Amino acid sequence: MTQIDPSTTPTKTTWRNWLPTLALLTAAVALPALGAIGLAQPIRSAADALRDQALWTAPLFITAPALRAGTALLPTHAISLAAGYIFGVTLGTPLALAAVLIATTLGVQLAKRLGSNHLRQWVDQHTTARRLTSLINTPNRSAILAITLLRLPPQVPFALANALAALLNLPLTPLFIGTALGMLPRVALVTYLGSQLAAWDQGTTSTNTLLLALASATIALLGLSLLARHTLRHTT
Repeated sequence: MTQIDPSTTPTKTTWRNWLPTLALLTAAVALPALGAIGLAQPIRSAADALRDQALWTAPLFITAPALRAGTALLPTHAISLAAGYIFGVTLGTPLALAAVLIATTLGVQLAKRLGSNHLRQWVDQHTTARRLTSLINTPNRSAILAITLLRLPPQVPFALANALAALLNLPLTPLFIGTALGMLPRVALVTYLGSQLAAWDQGTTSTNTLLLALASATIALLGLSLLARHTLRHTT
């Protein structure tokens, strides 16, 4: 009689082992959107004070959003939009990027503590996913390129990418550099949009100009997504 190895059959214990990973990934997708609700009015109310005292408020602006984004309580697009609205493009872009990089480190370390190694085991069983992770884990410019391309598309949730990076044990240095390079274009575009929104709110620009800025930013973000997808597919 043929005996079945119990380790190869799905059991309740196996599914329970996956629950922490699934819960972490679900929270990484759902919580940031919920955290952005209700932020518009407080930002508009405090914008003038934060702008006038930029020398003192800039470090606070970096730290507070970084803590929230790093714990999956705020999307990075909200950080960039607020940075542009309050500080403009020139100062807002580096402030938003700094917050994103701090949030990356925090998010990855937190996800490593909360997750498990089941996702990595699953990746090792699938050819395409294994090929991509082997490219990312290469200790050279290929790893930075791959992570940069994965960070470029604006539709990829920031907290989810952090959680996946932690669960797959990606090297921190290429992840940090790739995040900076990949996030910079979309951070700058959304920051620019925030600055145009502030100008429209203050009556210094027209609605048509605001709509043109929105359309331009949307097209540029879509272009980044298509570029990243094409290049990443060719690379892998």
